[in-house]
Amino acid sequence: MFSSLTFFSPLKVNELEYIVDSFRDSFDHLLKDNFSSEELLIHEDKIDSIAAFFVQPLLEGLSFDDFYFFSDQEAEQRLFFSRCRSSISVENIPYLENNPFQVTYFVEFLSIVSDLLVDRGGVFELMFKNQFLGELKKFRAIDSLVFLDDQREIFLSKESKEDLTHPLIHDVYKELDRLKTKLLPHSELTEKVQKIYLEMRTNKTRGVELLHNTGLNPKDFGDGLERLKFWLKKF
Repeated sequence: MFSSLTFFSPLKVNELEYIVDSFRDSFDHLLKDNFSSEELLIHEDKIDSIAAFFVQPLLEGLSFDDFYFFSDQEAEQRLFFSRCRSSISVENIPYLENNPFQVTYFVEFLSIVSDLLVDRGGVFELMFKNQFLGELKKFRAIDSLVFLDDQREIFLSKESKEDLTHPLIHDVYKELDRLKTKLLPHSELTEKVQKIYLEMRTNKTRGVELLHNTGLNPKDFGDGLERLKFWLKKF
């Protein structure tokens, strides 16, 4: 496992700095869109430990031959490196197995930047961006974190550890059973709440499958369940 790495880019230093600075802001928004204030406090230590990106020009005298590389990619990587004008140094990377926020930080950044060469240090071979993204798939990202209940906490079902059971899901199904086949004017619901309602009424799914099928992020899903519960109680 690497604790530091360097991204090499053909962009100018000021161009790469602009992308990195903009990305920091967009990642903050991503966190706020997906997690409540309470959840962000719970995960504060992991978020604070995300390794900083430092943009700099290539070190004078640095050569492609200073690195290890895949022999079958030598020509392609050598040519790419010859065009690089800037780099990003990343130090003190937290243990990726324990920090989905760092994993997502890498994945989200790499999704918005043009191709890069990645040096993981030591005897690791250089990788292109897409190869490195493939390595990151081995680790959990923030979409693996589940939403929390009234105290922003969710528990595992006793029947199956793969099925996440949320008290609000139980409450909503209780209301649906009460109403049985009564058709409700769901057009008055927001689009996100409609997705939950139609999935639960039509397919009667639960837990992870329900969350996945709605296509919502955990925070919107949890908020939507609560709104749906109180809306159903009106009938």
